[in-house]
Amino acid sequence: ERLASLHESNGFFGPLSSSSESDLVVAATCDNVSSFTFDVDVVSKSGKANERIYLEGRGEVEMNACIQSCFAYTSILRSGDDFITVRRLRVLSTNMKVSDNTEHILSSLDAEALAVVLFHKLSQSSMQDGLEETQHVAQDWLLSTLLCTYRSAEAYYEKIKAEAEHGISRSRKTFYSTERLMGQKGSELTDRDVLLARGHERLSSLPLLVFSLLQCDALRPSGDSFRPTIDSRAAAAANMAPMLPRALAR
Repeated sequence: ERLASLHESNGFFGPLSSSSESDLVVAATCDNVSSFTFDVDVVSKSGKANERIYLEGRGEVEMNACIQSCFAYTSILRSGDDFITVRRLRVLSTNMKVSDNTEHILSSLDAEALAVVLFHKLSQSSMQDGLEETQHVAQDWLLSTLLCTYRSAEAYYEKIKAEAEHGISRSRKTFYSTERLMGQKGSELTDRDVLLARGHERLSSLPLLVFSLLQCDALRPSGDSFRPTIDSRAAAAANMAPMLPRALAR
């Protein structure tokens, strides 16, 4: 539990340290070759990410989901012939797009970014529940995601057919039922490939991605000839934790 608490700080995952202040974490360094992840919770009373409120003079206004971060850092600058240390503050507000359509969410997935999130989540699971349990957690998550992907394709295909019957033609994401659904004429994929999301442009590599993460020295359980030392596991986890998405996905 202590290791897990060190790995996760106030909902953040990665090479960070917790602070005595709420919603504040400390990073030892800040550069363009490190990354960390964080969880987002919906805190509105209605439980919805988007809400509409009434503003006098403007009527009903949609309140979009937003993430606001405040970054305090120290920088060393040249001042004449000397160098000075200055403290700077940067505030970033980012609006988040919200969708009630699962197919749209899956179509916008960044597999490389997902690799980073999965590693941090699985790493925390290994510290809390052990390496063996982490294998089951990853398997359950993958099966749930693949099932959700297939159910999403079924629902989206029914929506397309219903709109076509009523002469409705709307712009939509590229969708080929022969690649996403079983039992479709002209499909070049087996039912197994369809269920593994091989026909989904963004998710086709997901099963291999999860398998690769579970085989790394930080997460793979000991057995037979594979018996790494605790130092080897710690070194592998420390090396992978700050990696950028494009580096970890390799």
